[in-house]
Parts: sequence; structure tokens; C-alpha cells
Amino acid sequence: MRKPLLPQANPLPFHDTIHLTVYATGRADPATGAWERVPLERIPIGSHLDRPGLLVVQMESTSMEPIIRRKAYVGIDSQDCALRDDEIYAFDIAKEGLTLRRVRREPGNGVLSLQAENPLHPAQRFASDAAGLTPIGKVVWVIQEI
Repeated sequence: MRKPLLPQANPLPFHDTIHLTVYATGRADPATGAWERVPLERIPIGSHLDRPGLLVVQMESTSMEPIIRRKAYVGIDSQDCALRDDEIYAFDIAKEGLTLRRVRREPGNGVLSLQAENPLHPAQRFASDAAGLTPIGKVVWVIQEI
């Protein structure tokens, strides 16, 4: 019989464990169209993953696969909304809920192209100051099965 690699009493022996609330991504308020923070569960994570303004969501779509898989836990730094090219951000898109996309700026026209990793999901284009597009924060970590 094999011995477990980690002690069963504490799955993260080198860090303190904290519990964080996880929110659903795809829920929009029917009246306003804005993303609703609907709590799903609380999960334990190593305290080294925590930071001020951290928001944790569970990915509900396949739009960012294979980088971020459906059912993955995603850490979002809500204090980092300065959109940088080729980084992944969370957006509140009116009537869609919270959406994760890679940002690309189209040169010279002020348009943001929000790109999914999965080719079955087309890119979405918005003026950088478009109503109904609210940056929530930068994706800083992902916990998922591979």
C-alpha cells in the first residue's frame, strides 16, 4: 500500500489555508443586464494566492479552453483593470455576465478585440469606451484539472 505524498490532515503543508467565496460567471441581472455576483461555494486555497481585491469565479463556458477549462477556479485581481494587450481579463458584458477574454487593441482605431482561446467562440469587438463593457480585473491564477 502506497503512502500519500502529502499529509491528509493538511493538503497545503507549506502555506496557511484560507477559505474564499467562489462566484458564478454567466449570471446577468434581468433588469439591468449587469453581472450578478451569485455565490456558488467556498473553497480552501493557500494564503499565498490571496491578495487585496481578489475575486474568485468558476468558469462556466468552454470559450477559453484549453488555457482555462470549464469548471476551473479563476483568481481575478479586481484592482488591475489597466487593459494590456495579450493579457486575459474578466469583463462584465451587458446581458452576458462575467466573461473572460484575451485583450487585443486594434491599431489606430481605439477598438478592443476580446478574443476567446477556443476557435468556436468568435472574437468580440468594442470601442474602448463602449457602454455595457466593464473591465472587472486581470486573471492572475487558475486552478483546474488537466
